[in-house]
Amino acid sequence: MEITDFFLGNALNAVDVKGRVSLPADFRAVVERRGRAAVRAGQEATDKTFVYIGDHERHSCLQAYDSTYQQFLFEGLRKRVEKGGEDELAALDDAQQGAFGAMLTVAFDGAGRMVLPQSLRGLMGIGDLAFFIGAGQTFQIWDPKTFLAEQADNVRACRMLKYMLGEKGITL
Repeated sequence: MEITDFFLGNALNAVDVKGRVSLPADFRAVVERRGRAAVRAGQEATDKTFVYIGDHERHSCLQAYDSTYQQFLFEGLRKRVEKGGEDELAALDDAQQGAFGAMLTVAFDGAGRMVLPQSLRGLMGIGDLAFFIGAGQTFQIWDPKTFLAEQADNVRACRMLKYMLGEKGITL
């Protein structure tokens, strides 16, 4: 199934002491629409009440996606391994372990409330605020201060994040 519904935009949400945070409504809607599209395409019904979250391969943030992205990711790994010329089965096994082994399944309720596990929050330094930003087929969850430091070249997103922080009366 070709993925044609993308995670767009951003949100700054509070994280409570237990790690509860709201998945932005726009992102929840994408998960639901993708799940319905998968069923229409003849795939098994996907659970539209969870996302997979793990550390990003290149950035100091969390990467998240829904179940429809898994097959796309697998196919990308398989193609990458085929080009490598090594023992394909062993290389694919290693690539899948790296891509899927670090991901945790995180459920969310109808209002989008979910709990970010302490292990993930601690790994990326996410405290009482989480900055969600769409990345097309996936989305990312950042500590706002880390985002501003590491993504300074992303002027538009940094400007939006600074505005949202100001709206909440927060200075970093």
